[in-house]
Amino acid sequence: MLKREYHFPPEILFSDSKVKISLYQPLMKENVTVKQNVTRFKNLVGEIYDSLSIEFSKGEVEKILKPLYEIGDDLTFWHTSAKGLAILLNENEGVVYELGRDVPEVGIVSDSFHIKPLLRNYQSVDHYYVLGLGKKNYKLFEGNRYSISEINLGEDAYTNMEDLLGTDVGGRVLNAGGYGGKGPSFHGHNSKSEEEKKDIEKFYRHIDKYIIDNFSKEDQAPVFIVGLPENQGEFRRISKNPLLVKNGINKSYEAMDDKDILEEIWTVLEPSFLEKTRVVVEKFNTAQANFNASSDIAQVAKAAVEGRISQIMIEADRIIPGKIDTETGVISTEELRNPQVDDVLDDLAEIVLSQKGEVVILTAHRMPGDTGCAAIFRY
Repeated sequence: MLKREYHFPPEILFSDSKVKISLYQPLMKENVTVKQNVTRFKNLVGEIYDSLSIEFSKGEVEKILKPLYEIGDDLTFWHTSAKGLAILLNENEGVVYELGRDVPEVGIVSDSFHIKPLLRNYQSVDHYYVLGLGKKNYKLFEGNRYSISEINLGEDAYTNMEDLLGTDVGGRVLNAGGYGGKGPSFHGHNSKSEEEKKDIEKFYRHIDKYIIDNFSKEDQAPVFIVGLPENQGEFRRISKNPLLVKNGINKSYEAMDDKDILEEIWTVLEPSFLEKTRVVVEKFNTAQANFNASSDIAQVAKAAVEGRISQIMIEADRIIPGKIDTETGVISTEELRNPQVDDVLDDLAEIVLSQKGEVVILTAHRMPGDTGCAAIFRY
């Protein structure tokens, strides 16, 4: 069974496993049916089957791939607003990401996971959440510089107030009492508006706690609110989330599409993103002047396997064919099975993450130097 994942990096990335499967698939929308997307998925699974069959028996391969077979047969899974699918799987567990941006189509078995497409989606410098807040409902989105998409939340999210509190909300509380020896008469003590206000507060407290527990504690990414001013005001009054951005978008999220929300959010986020980028590049330049940083890829690879990298910048669309020996740091380029997957920069990212370092993906014109990587050393 595959677990839906919302955070990066996932624990599976650091597991000691003999099988590491990476599957990426763009989910086409225009003129493409669900059936066609499923067919393409099954073709990718077939390629993975062939790769595994070189080393494992038929029974072992089918056991490993069982979670993928289940997804292929689950048509409800494919009715999604996501633009890309990413799956990381080993012989014991697997995670699935539904992404708001296209990904390259890849189905590969290797000695390391292919993670650069996920890094671009989840890197810390421009990753954020958006709470689309209504009076009695909400949606949660995640985004970055390039895209935004709704998160498919679990059943415990209770995205409608009635789901959380039941249908008898905002009602009048009636009390019975006898007067002058006569039968009971009924009188109301709580007006409908008072009860409704209490219900909305309970609902908003649930939303706040759910986001903190399931997203903010793990990611530390900013949370924007898109909603009418009166709803935002009430939510901000009760919220305990320190990552809630002070200035939200004062519009109904239901009247906006993803593109509208992305444009509005980015006008707020862009100055912060540019400042974070400037700071990390300046930090690299200072460290390099003190011989504590490098953009020489051979030197960076050696430092990576030694656990000496605290932060590394990687060029977004650059691929450097090759593999890194995880014992020596030596880069090899002979007999590559797949030049896109056997990517030195992807290997560097995974090694640095496994050592609890930070990976930042930047476009070419924001990178310091032209080698595709720039690393700051711990020592």
